[in-house]
Amino acid sequence: MRKYWIVLALCAVLLTGCSKNASKATSDYSNHVAPNIVELGKGNGGISDYYYYSIDRNTGVAYLNHVASYTHAITVILNADGTPVTAEQLGIDY
Repeated sequence: MRKYWIVLALCAVLLTGCSKNASKATSDYSNHVAPNIVELGKGNGGISDYYYYSIDRNTGVAYLNHVASYTHAITVILNADGTPVTAEQLGIDY
C-alpha cells in the first residue's frame, strides 16, 4: 500500500509542472547577427570525402568540417585540456 501512495505522489508531482500559461520562447532577429566565418581548404578537387577548416573571425576558434556523400559534419577542435584550438595555434592567418 505504501508503494501505491509513493507512485501516486510522484505522478501528481510530474503533472503539476504542466501549465497552459507557460511562457513561449520568442525569436528576435532585429540585430541581424551573421556569422563571421572563413573556410580554408574547402576545394575538394573532385573527391567526394574531404576535410576542411572553418575559422570564426570574431573568436579565432577553429572548427573541423567533414564532407562525404550526402553528409556534412562540423565540430570544434579541442586541446587536451578541453579548451578550443585557435587559428594561431594551427599557424593559420585569417
